[in-house]
Amino acid sequence: MKHSKLLLLFIFCLTQYASATDYFWVGGTGYWNELEHWATTSGGSTFHTSEPDSLDDVYFDVNSFDAPGQICYIPDSSMCGSIIAQGVLHEPKLEHEGNYVSKFFVYGDILLSDEIDRNFKYIAMKGSGAISIATEGRSLGGGTFLVMQNEEMVVNLQDTLRVGNLYVNAGEFYSNGHYIDLNSRLYIFSDQTVDMGSSRIDIPLKLQVFESEFIDLSNTTIYFGYESLTSTRQFAGDDEDYGTLYFLGSVHITSSNSYQDFIGLPGSVIAFAAGSTQIATQFHLQGTIDSLVTLLSYETGSEFYLEQNAGTVAGQYLSLTDCHAQGGATFNAFDTYDQGNNSGWNISPFQPEEYFWIGGSGNWSDIEHWATTSGGTTTHVTPPSQIDQVYFDQNSFNTGNAEVIIDVNASCEDLNMSTIDQAMTFSQNNSVVLNIYGSLWLSEQADYSFDQIFFRSTEAEETISTSNAHMGPQSDLEFISAALFALEGDLTAREVFFTQGDFNSNGYDINTNFSFEIYFVNGGNIDLSNSTITTQHYDGGYFPE
Repeated sequence: MKHSKLLLLFIFCLTQYASATDYFWVGGTGYWNELEHWATTSGGSTFHTSEPDSLDDVYFDVNSFDAPGQICYIPDSSMCGSIIAQGVLHEPKLEHEGNYVSKFFVYGDILLSDEIDRNFKYIAMKGSGAISIATEGRSLGGGTFLVMQNEEMVVNLQDTLRVGNLYVNAGEFYSNGHYIDLNSRLYIFSDQTVDMGSSRIDIPLKLQVFESEFIDLSNTTIYFGYESLTSTRQFAGDDEDYGTLYFLGSVHITSSNSYQDFIGLPGSVIAFAAGSTQIATQFHLQGTIDSLVTLLSYETGSEFYLEQNAGTVAGQYLSLTDCHAQGGATFNAFDTYDQGNNSGWNISPFQPEEYFWIGGSGNWSDIEHWATTSGGTTTHVTPPSQIDQVYFDQNSFNTGNAEVIIDVNASCEDLNMSTIDQAMTFSQNNSVVLNIYGSLWLSEQADYSFDQIFFRSTEAEETISTSNAHMGPQSDLEFISAALFALEGDLTAREVFFTQGDFNSNGYDINTNFSFEIYFVNGGNIDLSNSTITTQHYDGGYFPE
C-alpha cells in the first residue's frame, strides 16, 4: 500500500511538472487574460486555451509588438512562472491595472530588458528555490511594491534594481553588490537572510528592519532621506550594524544603531529617539554656514547619545539639542548653535545677528537684500540662520506691491514684520519650509501666502501676533517646540498641527480651511478658552499620560 501511495505521488508531481508551458505574447496591445495573445511559440498562430498560471513561463520578444505605443495590460491577480522580456521592439509597456493592492503573482524569475517599459503595482514573488531579478536598471514602477513571500525562495539580484518599495517578508535576498534605487521604502522582516554586500541603496522615505542575526548591512552604503524638509522620514534600524549612512532632509532615527560612518549632510535635521545610542567608527557632521546639520532629541529635554571610541569628531555649522557625546573620541563643534542640554562637546558658538530686509522685491536667498541695519547699505554675506533676528520694516520697500518669496529652506529666530507700512506680498514656494525658532509678528499691510512653517523654539515663551492677517490658503503650521506660544490676533491658515509644547489662544479665534489637529508625542497643554475654532476636520488627538 505504501508503494502505491508513493507511485501516485510521483505520477501527480510528474503531471504537475509536465503541465508547465511556455507562453509567448503576440498581437501587440491587449489584456493578459485574452487568450488570442498567448501563442505556443514565438510569433506563432496556435494559441493556449487558458491564461498562464504559476508554472508557466511567459515571454515577450521580437514578435510580440509591431508598432510604437503598444501595451500589455495586466489585471489584478494575474500570475506566471517566470516573466521574460528580451529583444522586444517599439518600446512597448507592461501596465499593471488597479492600485497598490492589485497583485501580480510571479513564481519564477523576473528578467526584463530595458527596451520594455513597465509600471507594476504589487509584485508578489511566490516561488521557491533560486530566483533571479534582472531589469537592466529600468524602474519597475515608482510606486511598485516588490514583495518576497516564500520562505523557500533564494533571490539573487543580477543588476541595478529600481522600484518604489522593496519588502523582504520571507526567504533569502542577495544584492550581489548591485545598486538598489528605491522611491519609498525598504522593509526587512525578522529571521530573513538578507545580504546587501557592498551595494548602494537609496531610501527616501522609510527603512524598517526587524532585528535578525541573518541581516548583513555592514558593508552597505545607504543614502537615507530626501532633501525636502516638508515631511520626516523614519529610520527604524532596530539596533543593526550598518556600513556608511548618509542622512539628508528631515529624519527620525527610532532606535540605537551602529555604523562604520555616520554622515549628516548639510541641511539635514536628524531627530533621535530619547535614550538611544548611535555608535560610529567615525561621525562626519559638516554643515555649511547657511545649511546646518541639526541634531536633536525627538523628546525635548531627554538626551540621546553619540558614541565614538577613538579619534576626533570635527563638527562644524551644527545645531545641537539634548546631545550627549561619549566614548574615547574628542567631539568638537565649531560655529555651532548650542540649543541646550548638550554634554561631552567642545562647542565654539555662533553669535546671533540682526537681518533687515532692504531693496523691495526679491527672494529670501538674495544676499543683497539683507542689511545689517534698518535701511542700511552694508549687507550680510549669508542668509539668516536659526539664531538670527529678521526684520521687515518701514525701510524695506520703496514702492507698494513689492513681493518677497521664500525660495529656499529658511530659518530664523524671530520674524518681525509688524512695522511694514505699505501693501506688499509675502509668499513661500511649496517645496520649501520656514523654520521659526522664536516668535512671529505679522503686519496688516501685507498679503501672505505661506506654505509649511515649523515652530521650533527652545525658549520658555514665544508670541504669534497675526494682526488678524490670513496666512495663506496653503499655509500649514506645525508646533514641535516645548515653548508656550501665546496667540495675539485671530489665526487663519489651512492647517494647524500640534505635536509638542503649550499653546494659549487668549480668546482669539482660529480658522482653518482644512484641519486643526492635536497629537502630542511628548506632552503639552492647549488652552482654547473663549475661542471659536472653525475647521473642516478637527482631531482632539492624543495626549500621552
